[in-house]
Parts: sequence; structure tokens; C-alpha cells
Amino acid sequence: MAVVGNLLAGIGFVWLLVVVHEYGHVFAGRSLGVPADHIRVELSSPPAHVALRDGDTWLSPDEPGYQAAFQRFNPSGDAAWLYVAAGLGAETVLAVAAAASLIAVGLDGASTTLLIASLLLGAGYLLVDVLGTARAGRPTGDHSAMWAMRRLPTAALVLVSLCLKIIGVSWASQ
Repeated sequence: MAVVGNLLAGIGFVWLLVVVHEYGHVFAGRSLGVPADHIRVELSSPPAHVALRDGDTWLSPDEPGYQAAFQRFNPSGDAAWLYVAAGLGAETVLAVAAAASLIAVGLDGASTTLLIASLLLGAGYLLVDVLGTARAGRPTGDHSAMWAMRRLPTAALVLVSLCLKIIGVSWASQ
């Protein structure tokens, strides 16, 4: 019975983390100059993504013109990287902070489930990105887009995110 409960909690945590990931992009986009009526989260059309408005059309990150739609409001390459990186950053901050809070109140098992869900979500995002990028010959996800813009900060962000979650799992398991 505990396995089913952990599985259901894990699925719930993954959904929460997807929402936080996407709204991390939105928060960054808004902070970097994208007006509220030009950015929205699309959770019902797989994969979940943040759409940007180009005139009367809403563009997904896979469509031509998406980068130009963002750069209309902020042409900086640093801003574009921050916009993309904010999904992983927000998801990592929430997962680690929530896991630490769960440990603090004695819910070590829930903390472990949350962090494992976060690790699996990150691995899934990365795998889909790598396969899609290899097939398309161009960046198709957050990791490859960040890598194409800024390699060292991307490697650092991914490594820090991974290490924090692994350390959290180890800490919760003691």
C-alpha cells in the first residue's frame, strides 16, 4: 500500500513541478519585459510549454519565430538564456526548499519522493531534449537551447540542480 501512496505522491509532485517549471519561465519573461498579454502557459497541450504571442498567433517554443517574439521585448542574449533557464531554476528551488521543509517536519519519506520525482522529471526533460535535438538538428528543448546560448552557465546550472537534489535525497534517507 505504501508503494501505491508513494507512486501517487510522486505523480502529484511531478505535476506540481511541471507547473512550477513553466511558471518559472513566465515569471522570468515578465521580469525581462514580456507583457502579460504576450505570454501564457499551455499545460493541456503536451508537452507543457510557455507560448508567446506574435500578432494574433500563439507560438510554442518549437515554432519558427518564437525566439524573435521574445527578443522583441528584450534582445539581450543574457535575457534569453535567463528566460529559458528560469524553468529549471524555479523547479530546483521549489523542490529543494519543499524537501527541506518536509524533512524539518519529519516527513523524510515525502521529501525523498519529491526529490526523486524532480530527478526523474529532469532526466525525462533532458532525454526528450537530447533525442529531439539529435533528430531535428537544432535545439528542441530547454537544455539544448540553453547550451546553444551559454555552455558554461548551462553546465553549472544543470550540475548544481542535480547535486542539490541528490544531496537532498541522501540527507532525507539518513
